[in-house]
Amino acid sequence: SEYQDDAYYELGTSYASIDQYQNSNDAFSQVIKIDADKDLVANAEIYRAQNYEDLNQPEKALAELKSLGNKYKNTAYAEKIVAAAKPIYLKNGDTSGYEYFAKNLGVNIAQTDLDEINLSLAQQQFAKKEYAKAIPNYEKFLTQNPTGEKLYQAQYELGESYYQTKNLTKAKLVLGEVANAQNDYQEDAQVRISQILLNENNSSEAKIYLEGLANSSNVNIKNFVNTELMKIYAEEKNFSQAEKFANEVLKYSKNSAAVLEQAKVIKARSLMNQGKDAQTAYAALEKSTNTEVAAEALYAKAFYQNKGKAFKSSNETIFKLANNYASEEFWGAKALVLMARNYLALKDNYQASYTCDQIIENYQDFPEIVTEAKEVKKLIK
Repeated sequence: SEYQDDAYYELGTSYASIDQYQNSNDAFSQVIKIDADKDLVANAEIYRAQNYEDLNQPEKALAELKSLGNKYKNTAYAEKIVAAAKPIYLKNGDTSGYEYFAKNLGVNIAQTDLDEINLSLAQQQFAKKEYAKAIPNYEKFLTQNPTGEKLYQAQYELGESYYQTKNLTKAKLVLGEVANAQNDYQEDAQVRISQILLNENNSSEAKIYLEGLANSSNVNIKNFVNTELMKIYAEEKNFSQAEKFANEVLKYSKNSAAVLEQAKVIKARSLMNQGKDAQTAYAALEKSTNTEVAAEALYAKAFYQNKGKAFKSSNETIFKLANNYASEEFWGAKALVLMARNYLALKDNYQASYTCDQIIENYQDFPEIVTEAKEVKKLIK
């Protein structure tokens, strides 16, 4: 039939449409073999080369397209060849190779097309966590597109790529632009900048971003904010705020055991420093596997026993602290000052004085505690 080459061509496209690429190529090879219609042959050759990519033979596909490029250079088929080669170059991350290939075939590529390629390639690399490779492609895209609907996504992903490759200075700079404008990536950028600032011990600046995120509808972001603000307010000795955020952290059951315990500690400290009763809060921490937490809880128990004038019981608790948590020198030293006060209340001035002398002599690393011991000793004299 005179329509034989057309029939094989239609078979080729039909097989390709149902992902039977080998059958498709067999049909296209028949078109090329018949060699009747030059236009049909050229299209079959290009289609067959494309099919090699779908058959997981990208090197063979590219070799075929380069050969076809030499054959059909500066013809109407050149643009089709370039378009067929584009996804292969893109997958290989070779935008400059793609641009050179097109130019060699006499095909002009619009800057917008190159920009789209750079962005698409960057996003593919970003998704694969190939951050170092993604960075130059994001930079190229943003240089050519300083505005536009894809600006904030590209900036955020570039900033995140800088962060993942430990370039924190550039990460803050780029993420700052996203964080300070209304867009879909604003909250994520604010979270990441907060984390960077917290790692740099810049809690005052981090607090600005965290407070801006306090009303986030994202549960995970809100919990992150509550946790970090709890710690910041505790460091600032703003105990009422620290207690407030500790309560929010404790409400979120998905927090790790370590974070929940930290919230319990901060809440207990905040209650004590506000003059509220923290005995129940500290009692729950006495059996903690964290020796520092357990030592602080025992100190608190001794403190409240002293406050309740149970001076002997307070000293017994302090002995327990000293025996079980000797490595926790800070709480041990504070407990000894409390012991000196207990002895003073029990009219045992000798033991009170001796205890103060031991603190002054052995705990110079804690000047505030030494000062307190000296004040107690003055009371004895």
